[in-house]
Amino acid sequence: MHLAYRHKDEIVVEATIQFSSPWGLMSISTTESGISKIGFLDEPLPSVPLINQYISPKVREICNTLDKGCLTIDLAQNLQNAIDFINGKTGSEDIWISPVCTDFQFMVYRQLITIPSGSTATYSEVAVAIDRPSAIRAVASAIAKNPIAVLVPCHRIVPASGGIGNYFWGSDRKRQLLDYESYLSRYERRF
Repeated sequence: MHLAYRHKDEIVVEATIQFSSPWGLMSISTTESGISKIGFLDEPLPSVPLINQYISPKVREICNTLDKGCLTIDLAQNLQNAIDFINGKTGSEDIWISPVCTDFQFMVYRQLITIPSGSTATYSEVAVAIDRPSAIRAVASAIAKNPIAVLVPCHRIVPASGGIGNYFWGSDRKRQLLDYESYLSRYERRF
């Protein structure tokens, strides 16, 4: 997985689509430099393309209208790889992601990506791993602001006191994601 980031003051154009996942309807957005947002939806977004399994020619056309700048990634293929990864398909780990975030959030997100599927970590473990052991609250705040669900696996963070903890899209969905990844890591493949 490739991780780059943009500062909040940069203006970019995004293309957004909706797709079905094992946990319900999701939206995914891309810029010219990679996936910028992924989230769960309670209901479909009007006027946003809904795809089944594969990127349609219309979505490819939308992606081609984005200015690719100096990067040479195929944005539609990048979207397809992300959707395949989320849906548990092998061979789809080559994904460019580019959240809007601060330098500190970037350090946290980079650390989250290293947590293996089927595993969890605590906020304090993440703080220690980024060499900021006293920044537990700041780490928690960065994780709460993660714009890229599943690919930047904030759902793998649990409280040191035990339990599953909070999740922007609900603790039931967090439990489903953790159970699914645990199953995959034991029986099928590792993310």
